[in-house]
Amino acid sequence: MNEKNKKLRQMELDLSQTIAEINLKNFNYREQYLEEYKNCLLCGTELVYHHNTDFIYQTVEEQALCPHCKIPTKKHEHKLQ
Repeated sequence: MNEKNKKLRQMELDLSQTIAEINLKNFNYREQYLEEYKNCLLCGTELVYHHNTDFIYQTVEEQALCPHCKIPTKKHEHKLQ
């Protein structure tokens, strides 16, 4: 490998490292979480949430439904405190 190719390869490595650092610094994990929580992962439509409360067992069942896909996507149970 000649000197010119070595310099070019080093510049490519430096550039890819810089891009990776910029992407990690600018990546907002909170925004990503909220986007996935609010919207359907299949089509991107805003999810509709339904909550059923059971006061005897002190739980709330949260279920998300995509109005476009008609697919229930998330189901979580939370304890009341």
